[in-house]
Amino acid sequence: MLTLQFLLAASACAQNEWHLKKNQNGIRVYTANTEGSLFKAFRSVYTLRSTGIQEVTAAILDIENYDRLFPDTRDVILLEKKADHHYIHYMVTDAPWPVEDRDGIYELKASFDAKKRMVVAEITCIRHQYPMKKGVIRMNRGKGLWQITELPNNQVEVIYQYHGEPEGSVPAWLANASVISIPYQTMKNLQKIIESGKYRNADMPFIF
Repeated sequence: MLTLQFLLAASACAQNEWHLKKNQNGIRVYTANTEGSLFKAFRSVYTLRSTGIQEVTAAILDIENYDRLFPDTRDVILLEKKADHHYIHYMVTDAPWPVEDRDGIYELKASFDAKKRMVVAEITCIRHQYPMKKGVIRMNRGKGLWQITELPNNQVEVIYQYHGEPEGSVPAWLANASVISIPYQTMKNLQKIIESGKYRNADMPFIF
């Protein structure tokens, strides 16, 4: 079941071949063209050391900490917690002037493969009745995933992949410029969060 979920999430954006665009501080960022879209998808890959799958998963699923995880993010609100691995949340992304800020409602649903020692957390931008904000464009289309895999010697490989349509009048060149910087900075932020020790004793019940 998890393999099917991963394939659905990974193929939902219908990307072409991934191309390495940045390889710095152990973080690799790839982009790919997406069928039917002017906007590129991204994939970032990073291996965290001296940590475990419980700790990393807890950090990534802590919705209320997303203003620290994701760059240019504010007004994060947990709208619904369906389980300890299934959430619906709202957040605003600051855009560079003169582009209007964007907001969206996201469903985050994780599952665990005990044989592979891997968590896959699917991210889906969904339509929702949450009130619109003046001066902010609502995004309704986007899909991606987090893949968190336990490795030997207290290491965890993290993959963060996403493709979204920013809606409104955003030049494709401007949006595509951010698909390298955002996933790179997100991984750097994740490293800092793990190093802070906040989630060191985390226990995610769905991981066994």
